Amino acid sequence: MKKILISVDDRTPRSKSGGDDIRVAVLEQRVRELETAMIGGMQSPSTSAASASFMIPVVGTKGGRMLTQSSGQLLVTPSGLSSTQQLMAKEIVDKEVEIERLQSQLRKCYSRMELRQVQYDEEVNAFRRESDEAKAQLARVKSRLNELENECSVYREKASAVEAARTSTMTSSLEKIASQEKEIATLRAELEKMSQLTTQIEKAKEELEFLELQNDALSTAIDAKDNTIRELEDSFITMKADTSGKSQQKSGSVTPRGDGVSLFGAQTSYFNRDLSDLKQINDTSKIGVSLTDLPLGVPKSRSTNQIGVNAASSAISDQEQLPARTSQMIRKQLAAVLECRLLAKCLKDIASKAISGDAPSVNRLLGCKSDSMSESEPEPLVIDPNPMTLNSAERYLKKGAEDMVRLEKDLNALREKFVEYYQKKVADELREDEACKIQ
Repeated sequence: MKKILISVDDRTPRSKSGGDDIRVAVLEQRVRELETAMIGGMQSPSTSAASASFMIPVVGTKGGRMLTQSSGQLLVTPSGLSSTQQLMAKEIVDKEVEIERLQSQLRKCYSRMELRQVQYDEEVNAFRRESDEAKAQLARVKSRLNELENECSVYREKASAVEAARTSTMTSSLEKIASQEKEIATLRAELEKMSQLTTQIEKAKEELEFLELQNDALSTAIDAKDNTIRELEDSFITMKADTSGKSQQKSGSVTPRGDGVSLFGAQTSYFNRDLSDLKQINDTSKIGVSLTDLPLGVPKSRSTNQIGVNAASSAISDQEQLPARTSQMIRKQLAAVLECRLLAKCLKDIASKAISGDAPSVNRLLGCKSDSMSESEPEPLVIDPNPMTLNSAERYLKKGAEDMVRLEKDLNALREKFVEYYQKKVADELREDEACKIQ
């Protein structure tokens, strides 16, 4: 029995599209060679005893060249029978067809594999590009991350420095606040003391103003009494001079009885008027002003031994007197000015208390000059009905002018108080008015 060995190379070399026609031509050539061999075998059967082999190469293409591999051989061992050879040839043809079919499938597989390889290569290239881009991006991210870490470390250092500075500043600020609070507490205590002192000073000022007014009234009364005393002294000096002159005349010559009696009567009447003036001075001193309260410029006692003839002549020259009606009008005018000043002071005090919200004094409302004086008490100033000299009238008028200036100041201060009051009132009304509010 003859064996037929068919060896097919299982390796799958890649072929290109240009080698398909060459393989088809080679296969046709091998088929023809097999047919020739089979015909030749049938004509010379003697050769069947000898072992003969036919090599059918399986051709593969590599790089556009045709290669014949020794491993891919088809060994056909012809048998002595022609039918067997025919069967073998038929089988070989079938095998060749099958091989061709398998090779076509293989080529399709190769083409698919090549397509997949191309796709794979493209995907790999894309993946490589993406990986390269990812690596580059990762490098950039790492560098940026390093920069951010460096910036973060710098910011942390700055933040720690700022926090330390803020802590130190806060500590120093708290210390300053504590010291300032202590100073504020001290200043508040001092302010309270100062406010109390201010209140006391205001009260003292008010009392001082009223005391000044009372002092002015007392000074006016003292001036009136001083003028009366001076007039009495002048009259006494004049009488003494007349008496001394008449006594000298009596010592020189004898005066008739009638003239002496008349002169003595005139002197007696004049002396009685002086005594009445002295009595009036004593009556006015009982009201609250005594001769010991007079200013230093007013003489408390006069010594007649120190007065000479020159003093007598000067006293006689100052004896020019105004009419009693004019003197009384001047005194009344000065008293009225003082009354107006006192009333202006009372009104000023009442306005100040009303604006500040305090209750005014009852004595101020009643128009009393001081807190220790009631409305039913007598006036401290007594208008003297006696005539005054020119010097006294000049002093009275000067005093009245000064009092008028002070009265004007007091009235102006009262007007300012009322202006302040109405300014606050109008401001409060505008604040409460809904129409004046800004929407």
